Amino acid sequence: AGFRYLFAVDGPIAAGLGYADASTNPTKTLALTTVGSHVVTARIIDQNGGFTDYSATISAISRATAITTTAPRVTYGQAGIVTVTVTSPGGIPNGSVSLSVDGGSALIAALDSSGKAVFTLSGLNATTHAFTATYAAQGAFLGSSGTGTLVVDRATATINVVPYHVIHDGTAHTATGGVKGVGGVDLTGGLSLVGTTHVAAGTYNDSWSFIDVSGNYNTATGSIIDTIDRALTATTVTSSANPIVPGQAVTFTAIVTNISTAVVPTGAVQFVVDGVNQGSPIALDGSGRASITITNLAVGSHQILAKEINGDGNFADSVGTYTQIVGGLSSGSAYILNATMSGAVTASGNASISFPGGLHVDSNSPTAIIASGNAMINNRGIVEVVGGVYRTGNAVVM
Repeated sequence: AGFRYLFAVDGPIAAGLGYADASTNPTKTLALTTVGSHVVTARIIDQNGGFTDYSATISAISRATAITTTAPRVTYGQAGIVTVTVTSPGGIPNGSVSLSVDGGSALIAALDSSGKAVFTLSGLNATTHAFTATYAAQGAFLGSSGTGTLVVDRATATINVVPYHVIHDGTAHTATGGVKGVGGVDLTGGLSLVGTTHVAAGTYNDSWSFIDVSGNYNTATGSIIDTIDRALTATTVTSSANPIVPGQAVTFTAIVTNISTAVVPTGAVQFVVDGVNQGSPIALDGSGRASITITNLAVGSHQILAKEINGDGNFADSVGTYTQIVGGLSSGSAYILNATMSGAVTASGNASISFPGGLHVDSNSPTAIIASGNAMINNRGIVEVVGGVYRTGNAVVM
């Protein structure tokens, strides 16, 4: 008892550090404010004023920590990997670390023996994500935090656009296609094919585009070749009468038929007689027909052509042919041409009229020929009548 004890750190003994203690093992808490080696001196002073100094070297270490992070950029659909490393001059920190992404709830992972923790992040949208890693004070180590970013790039969708090659049918045609994303998700709703729609025949260099409204996939554009072929046609020609005689009117009708699809052909027909165009082309009607009436054909055989001309390019041109015969009047024949005449030939009683060369009556009247009583007209001859025959009694028209 009666001893005094004085302590000093890295310097001479100072009276302010001493105190009296009856214990044989006095203690003193000293604050080491810098990291490194420190010399601590203890002086024991007896009741007579004599003293003895004792010294020891103590190493002071830091309890502070620091956080570093790594987060390689990934593509949408891939998991993001964030590695958090906690270091300290005083050793390898232990315990756990938390990670908050985009201000969300904290994820917790244990530090391994090297002071690292790995976070695997799934379902992240394509963008730059900010995160904060936090190490709370644990054991002898102080807390710290660090920040970083994880970049998730847009993915490239699988796009399949199918062009078309069809025959003109009067309806609109559009290319078809589909889009698949990560995991086979259907993204076809973002595919625009409006630029591939056509009705008319032709070859088209068309464009399509893809935009993902979620922003997770790259925008894409492309081109395809779409084709609509002209529909094939066949043209036939009919005649209102064949053979005819000189001066008789004859109407030729061209019938243009679509032999590829159901739509009625459009365009016009140029009639040609013996190599000479007959006026201007005549437009087809709604049933694909066009007609022309001719009155000046001479005796003989005439080649009639009907050339279908398609002005809109949707139908292939075609040609129909017909042979028209114009005959002369033979001896003993009669030809009567009157569009409305009634009674062009009239026989009554026991009359017998014979035309060995044929009787031709061109009249639309229902009574073009009138026979009554026991009359006989053209016995064993040829009768051609356009119009009607009116008979009474025992009359015969042969």
